[in-house]
Amino acid sequence: AGAIGGATAHVLAQAGANVVVSDLNLANAEQVAAAVQKATGRDVIAVKTDVTNEADQQALVDATLKKFGKITALINNVGWGEYTPLWDITMDYMVKSYVLNTVSAYNLSKLCRPHLMKQENASITISGSAVGTTPSPEFLSYSNAKAALLHMSKSLAAMSGPAIRVNAI
Repeated sequence: AGAIGGATAHVLAQAGANVVVSDLNLANAEQVAAAVQKATGRDVIAVKTDVTNEADQQALVDATLKKFGKITALINNVGWGEYTPLWDITMDYMVKSYVLNTVSAYNLSKLCRPHLMKQENASITISGSAVGTTPSPEFLSYSNAKAALLHMSKSLAAMSGPAIRVNAI
């Protein structure tokens, strides 16, 4: 329900899609969902989701199927990083960054895959970052996780196409 996710929800709904907005902060997701629905007239629901929690991810998939009966596209738009002095990063921090910025996208894609396979022209779009292609020592954990995310996107595309189109932006 952040800036990129909210804008994406608006664009997709304007193009005729029914949309699910998920966020760790349910109030933000509900606000974006209401604004998108009001602006476009499309069905939009909000689902609280901690993408680092597999049960929450499954609940998101289940809520989507309950409301719309299918999943035709997935936008993995999760990311967070903060300035961290290069030599002050802990192993735990590095792992948490990787789980949030990379593993969550893999797992949600995996959970959606069986449903996407049933649809014609299904797609997965993964939101990367410029720091995934250009090293950023000030954001090492985030930068490394986004680099891995871009590499993972290529693997998903190679193994999922042509049934499911996978792109990273």
